[in-house]
Amino acid sequence: MSNSGDFIDQYDKPPIADPSDPFAGLDPWDEDKAKQLAAEEGIELTDDHWVIIRALRDYYAEKEGHIHALDTLRFMEEKVKAHSLRDLYKLFPNGPVRQATKIAGIPTPAEAVDPHFGSVM
Repeated sequence: MSNSGDFIDQYDKPPIADPSDPFAGLDPWDEDKAKQLAAEEGIELTDDHWVIIRALRDYYAEKEGHIHALDTLRFMEEKVKAHSLRDLYKLFPNGPVRQATKIAGIPTPAEAVDPHFGSVM
């Protein structure tokens, strides 16, 4: 005979992450978290930032969590056609891919961690 406490305990456990969810295992994210992360980077978020951040989250989900720095940069340039690469650097001065992915709450592609990625220096 099972203990009724066992039945109740199963509902006290956190839900098991869906392995097919690209956001499973990532830190919780919402717009307040994005504002906090942006502030840590010295960025005050504008509408232009939000367009890119939301698009990056959709892109990450579409790619099932498999993104690469150069493709992500191209996506950012293409998705927000009003912005040139120079404009992306104005929005995210320490590297568009590195800063935008961090603020969007998605993993930064390994090759974008290099501070010289995309740099003109």
